Amino acid sequence: MSTSIVWTRIEREPVRAQMTTATPAQARHPVVALPGLGLTGQYLLPLALELAPHLRTYVVDLPGSGGAPGPAGRLQAGQLAVVVERWLQANELGEVVLFGNSYGSEVALETALRAGSRIAGVVLGAPTPDPSARSLARQLGRLARAAAYASPRLLAIALRDYRRTGLRLLLRESAAALDEPIVERLKELRTPALVVRGGRDPVVPQRWAEEAARLANAELAVVPDAGHAAPYARPHDVARLIVAFAAGLSGARAD
Repeated sequence: MSTSIVWTRIEREPVRAQMTTATPAQARHPVVALPGLGLTGQYLLPLALELAPHLRTYVVDLPGSGGAPGPAGRLQAGQLAVVVERWLQANELGEVVLFGNSYGSEVALETALRAGSRIAGVVLGAPTPDPSARSLARQLGRLARAAAYASPRLLAIALRDYRRTGLRLLLRESAAALDEPIVERLKELRTPALVVRGGRDPVVPQRWAEEAARLANAELAVVPDAGHAAPYARPHDVARLIVAFAAGLSGARAD
């Protein structure tokens, strides 16, 4: 199985997505995957390839991350959600399942709140920020611990993307992410949702994952022995959860 590149011009800027090409015709809901802060979708490709036999998947590079084109100013999750919503409209995908990892979960959440009927369901993978750790110093400490569970290949991908994003933009985006009113936004969510946490994720403690799921009226699934980047470390397990979630959406709509 492989991926192909899809370019879509949104507000005069090209947005890149990688699409899986081996997809069954009967799959109802495509998956649109959004990466974490400062990262391209490269680390989500193992997940996309695991999903490919079941669900067509698009991994979208968010503006400004990993050197992707985008405004130089500080972008908040709501602004990025506007880009994702317009990307969905431009590609005429119909109802989709959104998957976000880390900061991508914030963007997925905002997109689900904006896009309404275009979103069949949303999977919040390692949703940030934990309201009990709303400081850059605490987040950096947790990320440093998370790096202990990351493979050398994942660290190489992340360092390359962070270097291309640049320190100035990373700091601005981090400040914006920590300012997001995630508790209030989770309360507003009416789209079917699933929260996924790596069992050894120091960035998203079990307590916060349980609270996020409760606020969103969602189920919580824990991937054992996985860290903050469970879609990379355990793509088969995360894909299995997404496929089951999407199948439940199809069954609910059919009923």
